[in-house]
Amino acid sequence: MKSLYTYITIAVLLYATFAKAQGAIKDSVSYYNNQTYHIPSYSYFGQGTNLLSVGIGAGGGYPHVGEGYAKTPDLIFTYENGTFGHVGPGTISLGGVMSYKGISNDYMADNFIYRQNWNYFILSFRAAYHWNFTHNPRCDLYGGLMLSYYNITYALFNNNPYGPSVSTYYFNNANYSNYIAPSAFLGFRYFVTQKIGVWTELGYGYSALAVGGSLQF
Repeated sequence: MKSLYTYITIAVLLYATFAKAQGAIKDSVSYYNNQTYHIPSYSYFGQGTNLLSVGIGAGGGYPHVGEGYAKTPDLIFTYENGTFGHVGPGTISLGGVMSYKGISNDYMADNFIYRQNWNYFILSFRAAYHWNFTHNPRCDLYGGLMLSYYNITYALFNNNPYGPSVSTYYFNNANYSNYIAPSAFLGFRYFVTQKIGVWTELGYGYSALAVGGSLQF
Protein backbone atom coordinates (compact mmCIF):
# COMPACT_ATOMS: atom_id res chain seq x y z
CA MET A 1 0.00 0.00 0.00
CA LYS A 2 2.84 2.38 0.85
CA SER A 3 4.31 1.72 -2.57
CA LEU A 4 1.00 2.68 -4.22
CA TYR A 5 0.88 5.95 -2.27
CA THR A 6 4.49 6.62 -3.24
CA TYR A 7 3.73 6.06 -6.94
CA ILE A 8 0.64 8.26 -6.77
CA THR A 9 2.61 11.04 -5.05
CA ILE A 10 5.41 10.87 -7.63
CA ALA A 11 2.86 10.92 -10.48
CA VAL A 12 1.12 13.97 -9.04
CA LEU A 13 4.42 15.81 -8.58
CA LEU A 14 5.55 14.94 -12.11
CA TYR A 15 2.24 16.11 -13.57
CA ALA A 16 2.39 19.37 -11.61
CA THR A 17 5.98 19.96 -12.73
CA PHE A 18 5.10 19.19 -16.36
CA ALA A 19 2.04 21.45 -16.26
CA LYS A 20 4.06 24.28 -14.78
CA ALA A 21 6.80 23.88 -17.39
CA GLN A 22 4.24 23.76 -20.19
CA GLY A 23 2.64 26.96 -18.90
CA ALA A 24 6.03 28.67 -18.73
CA ILE A 25 6.75 27.66 -22.33
CA LYS A 26 3.40 29.02 -23.51
CA ASP A 27 4.01 32.28 -21.67
CA SER A 28 7.44 32.58 -23.26
CA VAL A 29 6.10 31.92 -26.75
CA SER A 30 3.27 34.41 -26.21
CA TYR A 31 5.71 37.04 -24.93
CA TYR A 32 8.00 36.49 -27.90
CA ASN A 33 5.13 36.77 -30.36
CA ASN A 34 3.93 39.97 -28.74
CA GLN A 35 7.43 41.41 -28.83
CA THR A 36 7.89 40.64 -32.52
CA TYR A 37 4.93 42.85 -33.29
CA HIS A 38 7.04 45.80 -32.17
CA ILE A 39 9.89 45.01 -34.54
CA PRO A 40 9.41 47.42 -37.47
CA SER A 41 9.33 45.61 -40.79
CA TYR A 42 9.53 48.86 -42.78
CA SER A 43 11.97 51.72 -42.90
CA TYR A 44 11.65 54.69 -40.58
CA PHE A 45 10.39 56.35 -43.75
CA GLY A 46 6.87 55.01 -44.39
CA GLN A 47 3.33 56.09 -45.11
CA GLY A 48 2.51 59.37 -43.38
CA THR A 49 6.15 60.21 -42.73
CA ASN A 50 7.31 63.76 -43.45
CA LEU A 51 10.94 64.67 -44.11
CA LEU A 52 12.69 68.02 -44.35
CA SER A 53 16.16 67.80 -45.86
CA VAL A 54 19.01 70.20 -46.55
CA GLY A 55 22.16 69.54 -48.51
CA ILE A 56 24.80 70.66 -50.96
CA GLY A 57 25.58 69.31 -54.40
CA ALA A 58 27.91 69.56 -57.36
CA GLY A 59 27.60 69.05 -61.10
CA GLY A 60 24.29 68.92 -62.95
CA GLY A 61 22.90 70.27 -66.19
CA TYR A 62 24.63 73.66 -66.30
CA PRO A 63 26.23 74.73 -69.60
CA HIS A 64 28.84 77.14 -68.23
CA VAL A 65 32.14 75.32 -67.77
CA GLY A 66 35.77 75.91 -68.52
CA GLU A 67 38.55 78.31 -67.64
CA GLY A 68 37.40 81.52 -65.97
CA TYR A 69 34.12 80.09 -64.65
CA ALA A 70 33.47 79.80 -60.91
CA LYS A 71 30.50 78.03 -59.32
CA THR A 72 28.89 77.92 -55.91
CA PRO A 73 27.78 74.54 -54.53
CA ASP A 74 24.15 73.69 -55.14
CA LEU A 75 22.14 74.66 -52.07
CA ILE A 76 19.28 72.18 -51.69
CA PHE A 77 16.07 72.16 -49.62
CA THR A 78 13.74 69.18 -49.95
CA TYR A 79 10.35 68.14 -48.55
CA GLU A 80 9.03 64.58 -48.87
CA ASN A 81 5.83 62.88 -47.72
CA GLY A 82 5.25 59.14 -47.58
CA THR A 83 1.99 59.34 -49.51
CA PHE A 84 1.30 55.74 -50.55
CA GLY A 85 2.36 52.98 -48.16
CA HIS A 86 2.74 49.22 -48.55
CA VAL A 87 3.22 49.45 -52.32
CA GLY A 88 4.94 46.11 -52.71
CA PRO A 89 7.92 46.14 -50.35
CA GLY A 90 8.08 49.93 -50.14
CA THR A 91 6.49 53.37 -50.08
CA ILE A 92 5.82 55.99 -52.75
CA SER A 93 6.64 59.56 -51.74
CA LEU A 94 5.65 62.89 -53.23
CA GLY A 95 7.49 66.12 -52.55
CA GLY A 96 9.33 69.15 -53.79
CA VAL A 97 12.81 70.62 -54.09
CA MET A 98 14.12 74.18 -53.99
CA SER A 99 17.73 74.78 -54.95
CA TYR A 100 20.11 77.56 -55.91
CA LYS A 101 23.24 77.61 -58.06
CA GLY A 102 25.45 80.60 -58.81
CA ILE A 103 27.93 80.80 -61.70
CA SER A 104 30.27 83.65 -62.64
CA ASN A 105 32.76 84.33 -65.40
CA ASP A 106 35.47 87.02 -65.49
CA TYR A 107 37.09 88.10 -68.74
CA MET A 108 38.77 91.03 -70.54
CA ALA A 109 37.28 92.74 -73.60
CA ASP A 110 38.31 96.01 -75.24
CA ASN A 111 40.78 96.50 -72.38
CA PHE A 112 37.94 96.48 -69.84
CA ILE A 113 37.15 93.92 -67.13
CA TYR A 114 33.79 92.17 -67.38
CA ARG A 115 32.03 89.78 -65.00
CA GLN A 116 29.00 87.71 -65.98
CA ASN A 117 26.75 86.26 -63.27
CA TRP A 118 24.12 83.54 -63.72
CA ASN A 119 21.75 82.68 -60.86
CA TYR A 120 19.73 79.47 -61.12
CA PHE A 121 16.68 79.21 -58.87
CA ILE A 122 15.12 75.78 -59.30
CA LEU A 123 11.68 74.60 -58.17
CA SER A 124 10.95 70.90 -58.62
CA PHE A 125 8.15 68.41 -58.10
CA ARG A 126 9.26 64.83 -57.64
CA ALA A 127 8.02 61.34 -56.85
CA ALA A 128 10.12 58.47 -55.53
CA TYR A 129 9.80 54.82 -54.61
CA HIS A 130 11.41 53.90 -51.28
CA TRP A 131 12.33 50.23 -51.38
CA ASN A 132 12.64 48.36 -48.09
CA PHE A 133 15.29 45.97 -49.35
CA THR A 134 16.50 45.10 -45.84
CA HIS A 135 14.96 44.36 -42.46
CA ASN A 136 17.00 47.23 -41.01
CA PRO A 137 14.49 50.12 -40.58
CA ARG A 138 17.33 52.65 -40.66
CA CYS A 139 18.09 52.04 -44.35
CA ASP A 140 16.13 53.86 -47.04
CA LEU A 141 17.01 53.20 -50.70
CA TYR A 142 14.96 55.25 -53.15
CA GLY A 143 14.79 56.43 -56.74
CA GLY A 144 12.42 58.52 -58.77
CA LEU A 145 11.60 61.17 -61.34
CA MET A 146 11.63 64.95 -61.04
CA LEU A 147 10.19 67.80 -63.09
CA SER A 148 12.00 71.11 -62.54
CA TYR A 149 11.41 74.75 -63.43
CA TYR A 150 14.69 76.65 -63.94
CA ASN A 151 14.44 80.39 -63.31
CA ILE A 152 17.63 82.07 -64.53
CA THR A 153 18.75 85.62 -63.90
CA TYR A 154 21.72 87.14 -65.70
CA ALA A 155 23.74 90.27 -65.03
CA LEU A 156 26.94 91.74 -66.42
CA PHE A 157 29.22 94.03 -64.44
CA ASN A 158 32.15 95.93 -65.95
CA ASN A 159 34.40 98.92 -65.49
CA ASN A 160 33.64 100.34 -68.94
CA PRO A 161 32.64 103.98 -68.38
CA TYR A 162 30.68 103.92 -71.66
CA GLY A 163 28.47 100.99 -70.60
CA PRO A 164 28.12 97.41 -71.91
CA SER A 165 28.79 97.80 -75.61
CA VAL A 166 30.43 94.52 -76.66
CA SER A 167 28.41 91.88 -78.55
CA THR A 168 29.01 89.24 -75.86
CA TYR A 169 26.80 91.17 -73.47
CA TYR A 170 23.84 91.34 -75.83
CA PHE A 171 24.18 87.69 -76.95
CA ASN A 172 24.20 86.29 -73.41
CA ASN A 173 21.51 88.63 -72.14
CA ALA A 174 19.06 87.52 -74.85
CA ASN A 175 19.90 83.83 -74.91
CA TYR A 176 19.31 82.64 -71.33
CA SER A 177 15.60 82.04 -70.71
CA ASN A 178 13.66 80.06 -68.13
CA TYR A 179 12.80 76.46 -68.95
CA ILE A 180 11.29 73.20 -67.64
CA ALA A 181 13.22 69.93 -67.71
CA PRO A 182 12.71 66.36 -66.42
CA SER A 183 15.37 64.34 -64.63
CA ALA A 184 15.87 61.13 -62.64
CA PHE A 185 17.64 60.44 -59.36
CA LEU A 186 18.77 57.60 -57.11
CA GLY A 187 19.42 58.06 -53.40
CA PHE A 188 20.19 56.35 -50.12
CA ARG A 189 19.35 57.59 -46.62
CA TYR A 190 20.55 56.20 -43.30
CA PHE A 191 18.67 57.13 -40.14
CA VAL A 192 21.11 57.78 -37.32
CA THR A 193 18.07 58.00 -35.04
CA GLN A 194 14.39 57.54 -35.85
CA LYS A 195 14.14 61.31 -36.47
CA ILE A 196 17.52 62.24 -37.99
CA GLY A 197 19.11 60.82 -41.12
CA VAL A 198 21.95 61.45 -43.56
CA TRP A 199 21.59 60.99 -47.31
CA THR A 200 23.29 61.07 -50.68
CA GLU A 201 21.80 61.29 -54.18
CA LEU A 202 22.96 60.76 -57.76
CA GLY A 203 21.10 62.34 -60.66
CA TYR A 204 21.08 64.82 -63.52
CA GLY A 205 18.99 67.82 -62.51
CA TYR A 206 19.87 70.41 -59.93
CA SER A 207 23.06 68.42 -59.22
CA ALA A 208 24.89 65.26 -60.25
CA LEU A 209 25.95 64.34 -56.69
CA ALA A 210 24.46 65.69 -53.47
CA VAL A 211 24.80 64.96 -49.75
CA GLY A 212 22.92 66.26 -46.72
CA GLY A 213 20.83 65.60 -43.65
CA SER A 214 17.13 64.96 -42.97
CA LEU A 215 14.70 65.57 -40.12
CA GLN A 216 11.62 63.39 -39.78
CA PHE A 217 8.39 64.74 -38.26
